[in-house]
Amino acid sequence: MNVLITGASSGFGKETAIALAESGHTIFAAMRSLQGKNKNSADHLLELSATLTGQIIPIEMDVSSDKSVEKAVSAVLSQITGSLDVVINNAGVYIGGLNETISLPQVEQTFNVNLLGAVRVMRTVLPTFRQQGKGTIINVTSSLSKLVLPLSGLYTASKAALEALSESYAYELAPLGIETLILQPGSFNTGIMNKSQRPDDGEKSSGYCETLNQAERISQQYINLVKDSFINNSPRFVADSIVDLLAIPYGERPFRTLVDPSGLGEQVKVLNSHIEQSQQTFMQSVGCENMMQIKGA
Repeated sequence: MNVLITGASSGFGKETAIALAESGHTIFAAMRSLQGKNKNSADHLLELSATLTGQIIPIEMDVSSDKSVEKAVSAVLSQITGSLDVVINNAGVYIGGLNETISLPQVEQTFNVNLLGAVRVMRTVLPTFRQQGKGTIINVTSSLSKLVLPLSGLYTASKAALEALSESYAYELAPLGIETLILQPGSFNTGIMNKSQRPDDGEKSSGYCETLNQAERISQQYINLVKDSFINNSPRFVADSIVDLLAIPYGERPFRTLVDPSGLGEQVKVLNSHIEQSQQTFMQSVGCENMMQIKGA
């Protein structure tokens, strides 16, 4: 298969590019600053590619730019033989802190990458998928798209928005033969938090002493809850899950895949089940219960 992955310079994206190439696929590993800060990562993927069954081709792409996404997708389509089979929207940023301390430009930047970045990529590849009558989109969200923590509200909101939008896309695209899937990773040590910005308006935190005291107590309990993913498993765990997902026949893959071996994952699993049952009941009530079935699959 020909696969395009965004945010492939590190974390889930990089590990998934490697895992899929090991399985014999051709991977277009999209990232920013291909000749700048991510040059070492791109060079490493190229060197590694020479030893693998498949191939990894680094591609310059900034998902926050319309022109960059369009140029990158055009470059991918010009290089592939056959069809573009899978697009994985993995690029994402994290910012933590009290909601009031995060400036509006920082809010805009977070949604521009985590939500609109995926929208840009989908808008750009969908004409090709519609022409092919086939194609798979995997949107990477988070366990925290279903559960909310203090000091992580903006990140949670962006991932929750991507979940809802993905479900809408799934209904709209399935009748055209196009598959839309959600992958929900738990809390893994991808390094994303090390790259996060500090809130611009940090001085406003002085009015939140009691909230911050409670959040500090919550933090250690949260780490204990997610230790089976964050401490005991690497991002490769998620990459291998994507390999397994794509090994399932087209049209038979589950819409939502939770990849979280921790206690948090157990909680989200229950919540996912309730939400899916409620959504199915709602769709039945409006006569659309089979709308997510992939045409021709």
